Amino acid sequence: INMSNAKRVLAYSTISNLGLITLCAGIGSAAAIWAAIFLLVFHAAAKSLLFLCVGTAEHHVGSRDIESFDQLFEKMPMLARLMALGILVMFVAPFGMLISKWAAFQAIITSGNVVLILILAFGSAATFMFWAKWLGKILSIAHAGDENVELSVYRSEWASMGLMTVLALGMCIGFPLISGSVVVPYLDAAFGTGTEGLITDGNMWIMAVLSFAVALIFLCFKGGTKKRVMPVYMAGAGIDFDQRTYLNSFGAEAKASQRNWYMEDVFGEKKMTLIGLAISLTLLAGGFGYAIDSAAQNKDNIQSTAAAQASYQGSAWQEGGVSFEQFLNYYSYYGAAYDQYAEEYAQMGINSREELMDALYQQYAMYSYYDTSVEGEE
Repeated sequence: INMSNAKRVLAYSTISNLGLITLCAGIGSAAAIWAAIFLLVFHAAAKSLLFLCVGTAEHHVGSRDIESFDQLFEKMPMLARLMALGILVMFVAPFGMLISKWAAFQAIITSGNVVLILILAFGSAATFMFWAKWLGKILSIAHAGDENVELSVYRSEWASMGLMTVLALGMCIGFPLISGSVVVPYLDAAFGTGTEGLITDGNMWIMAVLSFAVALIFLCFKGGTKKRVMPVYMAGAGIDFDQRTYLNSFGAEAKASQRNWYMEDVFGEKKMTLIGLAISLTLLAGGFGYAIDSAAQNKDNIQSTAAAQASYQGSAWQEGGVSFEQFLNYYSYYGAAYDQYAEEYAQMGINSREELMDALYQQYAMYSYYDTSVEGEE
């Protein structure tokens, strides 16, 4: 939100979406994975389209700065439509990206993590702001008589942008089919159940129809008119309408412009990079410390399980058909007792845990045989 370089905006947006996808994968529920899959799919197509559009605009307009996209509908009308559609797919309903984000929010809210909910609420507000700012810059058409430079775009550029447009819109229109025939069956196989509560097929079909209608309007509307085009009203005595200059209330020449407040001094890239780096390093250090602490706490359990596994292999317990889980319960309980009363066990002729477990198996087998015999007699 603090920069106007279109490719940088796209790059940072990609980082943001990858973080959201990773977060959904970390939650691990069926709904979260459903959202992550569609976030990845829609983001790949729409962001590819936008990168191609920005590159083509830069080659023919001479800048990748969003503030230079004034009158883009006059200079490159079809490219402006494709760019606007890519932005719409990224953040506006009924297109699939916003629906996927809604599903991600629902999964995160269900997880009950308040901190993540607050972070995502702030991030989503910032996302909406910079996409709306960019879209508004493209759609703010003010007639200035600019020459159409779109005729010099190569066919290969149109082919690549057209392919990405078809993919992005095709996935939005085919959202119900992709979900019902590919994603949901995969989730059912992976999770067994858990796909309940996702968006219903009826709602997805409504979104598909609306997506088709919006795309049709954007791609088919030529924007031509036979009506007389009036110069822009500039609240003063106009001097040069093409350059948007006028005499202001003080009698001085001024230029009308449409510019956004990027707050570079407050949210500058260098400042935010340092803050983000500090937060990231803190989180990494905290996570690493937590992992070390958890490993230290579980060290005894891990070592005990490994010792039990070694004792179980080839023992009478294994040969007798006793599962390792059941053996582990005996081994953990009586192993602790052996450590506490090692001297008393030594007086009984038991000098190791393995000998104790062998003696216990004799009693286990005897009681199991007795119980089986009694049940048979009954």
